[in-house]
Amino acid sequence: MLARDTSDRLVGCDTLRQARPEAGELKRLYMRSDGAGHGRGGRKLIEARIRTAP
Repeated sequence: MLARDTSDRLVGCDTLRQARPEAGELKRLYMRSDGAGHGRGGRKLIEARIRTAP
């Protein structure tokens, strides 16, 4: 999953691995250094991943 800011600039991404048929594992989460540490970017990316989970 990719995260973009309001200017459509790529600010982060994550990787999900299917651990079991009913469960996944968030393997990686990357944020640009200028977007990290504000408590918004990474959290929004994880929340979007949860919302889109089957």
